[in-house]
Formats: sequence, C-alpha cells, structure tokens
Amino acid sequence: MSGKKNPAARALPVIVVCAVLGTAALAALALLLGVAVDGYLAGGAGVSAAWVAAALVALLVAGAAAVVAPRLVARATGGQEADDRRAVLLKYFALGQGYTGARAGGELVSLATDAVEKRARFRAGFSAPALAAVLAPILVVLVIGVFIDPVSALLLAIALPVIPVLVTGFQKLFRSSSANYRRSQGMLAASFMDALNGLGMLRLNNAEGAAGAKIAAASERVRRQVMKLLAGNQLVLLVIDATFALGLVTGSVVLAGWRLGGGHISPGQGVAMVLLSTLMLQPVAFVGGFFYIGMTGRAAEKEITGLLELDPDVAPDVAPEAAPVAGTARGIVGGLAVENLSAGYGGRTVLHEVSLQFPAGSHTAVIGPSGSGKTTLARVLQGQLVPAAGAVLDGSGNKVGPLRLRAASAVLDQGAGLLGGSVAYNLRVGGPHATDAELRAVLGRVGLEALGLETPVGENGHGLSGGQAQRLGLARALLAARPVLVIDEPTSDLDPDNEARVLETLASATGDKTTITITHRLGLLSGCDRVAVLEHGRVIEAGPLETVLAAGGYLAAALAAARAGTDSIPRGEA
Repeated sequence: MSGKKNPAARALPVIVVCAVLGTAALAALALLLGVAVDGYLAGGAGVSAAWVAAALVALLVAGAAAVVAPRLVARATGGQEADDRRAVLLKYFALGQGYTGARAGGELVSLATDAVEKRARFRAGFSAPALAAVLAPILVVLVIGVFIDPVSALLLAIALPVIPVLVTGFQKLFRSSSANYRRSQGMLAASFMDALNGLGMLRLNNAEGAAGAKIAAASERVRRQVMKLLAGNQLVLLVIDATFALGLVTGSVVLAGWRLGGGHISPGQGVAMVLLSTLMLQPVAFVGGFFYIGMTGRAAEKEITGLLELDPDVAPDVAPEAAPVAGTARGIVGGLAVENLSAGYGGRTVLHEVSLQFPAGSHTAVIGPSGSGKTTLARVLQGQLVPAAGAVLDGSGNKVGPLRLRAASAVLDQGAGLLGGSVAYNLRVGGPHATDAELRAVLGRVGLEALGLETPVGENGHGLSGGQAQRLGLARALLAARPVLVIDEPTSDLDPDNEARVLETLASATGDKTTITITHRLGLLSGCDRVAVLEHGRVIEAGPLETVLAAGGYLAAALAAARAGTDSIPRGEA
C-alpha cells in the first residue's frame, strides 16, 4: 500500500477537530444562555447585540459541524473500504492457490465484501467519532472549571473514568457474540456460493430443496447471532439510560443547587452547568447508539488484520505493493529451473524433490497421467503455490518467488478462464493498455481474425466454440508479453479438429517464449523440443525430446503404444 496513511487515518484528526468544535459551540451556547438568565433575573432590558452575535456564531459553528462531520465520515468510509478491498484482493493473489484453494469461496467473498465494509465503517464511522465523543466531556469539564466553578468541575471530573470502564466492559461482554456472527456470516456466504456454483448439478439431481434447506439453516444462524448483538445493543442503551445518564444529570442538578445555595455560582451559571452536563453523555450515548457497528467492526478488523499479516513466504521476493506490472517480468533472467522441488496441499506432498530445466526459448512438454503431479508443478511455476522445499530459479540461478513468477508467466488453463463481456474486454485482461490495432494483430496470430473486438464471449466463453475459446485464451496470454508461457491441458475438452487447430496455433504463435505445456496427451509432443515425464510426483525421464526417445525408455514405449491405438499415456503405468 506504498506506506501512505489509509483514508480513515487521514480523516481522523479532521473529523475529531470538527466534532470538538461542534461541542465547543454547544458549550458556548449553554454559557450564553446562562448569561441571558442572569441578565433577566437582574431586571435587564434584554440581551445585547454582542450576545446575539456570539450566539449566531456558535449556532453557525454547531450547525456546520453537524453537517460537515457526517460527510467527512462517509467519504473516509468509502475510501477506507476501497483501500481495504484492494489490500485483501492483493493479499489473496500474494498467498496464491495454496491459501485460496484450501478455503471455501464463500469465506473468501465474505471477507472481501462484508468484512471489508464493516471494518471501514468501524475505522472511519466509529473510531473517529468515538474519539471525539470521549474528548467532549473533558472539554466540558474544562469549560465549567474556567467559566463557572472549579470545584464543580473537579467533582464532575470524577465521572470521567467511568466512561472507558463501561465501554471496555461491554466490549468484553459481547466479544464472543461478535466473533460468532462473523463465522456464521462466512458460513452463509460459503453455502450460497456452493449452491450457485453447483446450480446445474443440483437441478439435474433434483437436490435444490436440500441446498435451499442448507442455506436457510445458515441464514437462521446469522439471524440468531444478529439478534444477540442487537439484544446486547439494547442492554447497553438500558444501562446507560438507567444508570450513567440519569445519575450524571441528577448529580449535576444537585451539584448546581448546592453551589448556588452557597453563593458560589449564579442562577444562570447553574442552568449552564446542567446543560453542559448533558454534553458529557456523548461518549456513552455514542457507544450505545453505534454498539452494533463497533462490535461487528472489531471482529472484522481482527479477521482482516489476521489475513494481511499472513506471511506469503515469498522472500527474497518483492513486496506486494512493489510487484512488477504486467509485461515487465522484473527479476526474471532467461529460462527457468526447479531444484529439489517438493510441493503439495494440506501437509500431503505431491511433488518429491523434482529437478528440471526449462531453457530460455524452449518448449517443454510435462507429461504423465492424472495424479502424477503435473498440475501441482504448473501451479508452482505460475506462482500460485509456494513449494514446501526446494526452489524455482531463473536462467542466472537467482531464486524466484511467487510474485515474480506471476509477473513473468502468462497462463493458459484447460478452461481458458474467459469472462462475460466482449472479445476486447477479455484480451485486455492480459494487456490492459493494448490498442485496438494490437488486439486485432494478436487475434490474427491465433487464427481468430474473423472475430470482432465487440463480439460477446458469454459467461465462461459459452458464446464461442471450444477451439475459439482456447485460442482466445492463448491470444490473451500472448498479449501479456511475458517471457514464460505455462499451458495446462489446453486440448483436454476439444474434439480432434479443434485440437489440431489449437496445436497448430501453439506451434506458430509462442515464438521465443519459454513455453511449458502440461498434458497427459502424447499428441501435444508435436512442436516440443524438450520433455519431462512424471510418475507419482517424481521425474522418471527428462531432457531434449530426441535424446529421451533415443534412450528407449518409458516415453518411447508409450509412443509405440499410442501408435497401436491411443494418443495418451495409459493410466496406471506412470
């Protein structure tokens, strides 16, 4: 985040000053009213012009503070929310597939939306006004001490320590309810996302009712947690009204009567003291009125802070805010290599001490059946998975972390990953600043010159054929202008004709990129100059394609079997 203060931190002093000025203006009005009362009791003809002018100034200041402060809070809340959402998403990218893949999509969405919103409202809409409210009684005591009666001010100051005690006590009392609410909210979002992603499957299996019941149960849990928090909010208001507020106002009336009876203050000063004592209720009244925002916001604050403090284990990689922009590939020199690489998921190792070379400009096919570790290797090379041991190196032997790998790697997965929108919109995911001419040129490179830039792609590429979708994904990867291209099973869902077109496109369009194709299909060896064969997460053959074939090992036998009736590596043999 480049080290600059967040919007809430920048707005905090301005909001506090504005609110304190409003309190000071109200205090001045109370003093002026006391002066008017004393003048009336003394038989005066009325208030002076100076009194009217002072009252008008105080009213203007109080009115301006009442208008400006909420607008500042709203503006700071919006800015804080935008900054927090950006920080959360960047952290997701930095942590990669190893983190996001292990969590429900609803949990991730809830954290990046609902939690971010509540944290922003807490930081900008609660913390700053709360600080101003805490300063209000201090200001009131000072005003009473200077303009009315030091003894009364000293006695009223005894109530000041009660404020933080009340606030802290209620926070501790309802902390567990707030945390339970956040967990329930995440579970509801996860249930909804599961149902949405599996909607087609649920309808085919007539399981909509079960999914609906699960969502309803999650919604009920959220409702119960919200009701607990709201009940707590009402309890806070009851305690404040029944004890502190009533006690403070009653005490100030008794105090004013006592000091008035002793001749230490005038009747007008007594009225002003009672009016000023009501301003001392701002902190507890604020906490009661915004208790729900404060408690849910604190829970969201803890959740998001915990995420942002997670170590992505990218050393000696660049920091997230300093990550290179698309196309710069900062720190990547020449090709890539993996050295004694082990990686997996949730404590389960999939790759075991893998060492491979991917020379600059080469095209390497990484082959093997399902479960051999190909996709795990692809995720490491894409910067989506942090290895448990070993390292990824560039052509100069420098260690490369996930952030720089993502900056240097363009990716084409088997699903193409197209977004709803136009062809141009999808292409500019890879090249945000590309001109229309550059977009048409890259479409020509992959044989899609017939597609217009405004042609609708459809959700998940449903508006295109399978071959068109894969070639559009390749065009997007090429437009990113990155030196490494990682292709994961690009033809797994294509018919033979479309597969042939995609293979032809790959052979002609990848140019001098270091290309790594992950596949279980031997047909994709065409156009590759190197090969690596994985078996149960270990390398059994690797090197230049002609050298590996000449050795007469596993790959040569698999190709011979392919000529006898299959184009893929037999399952269970690798």
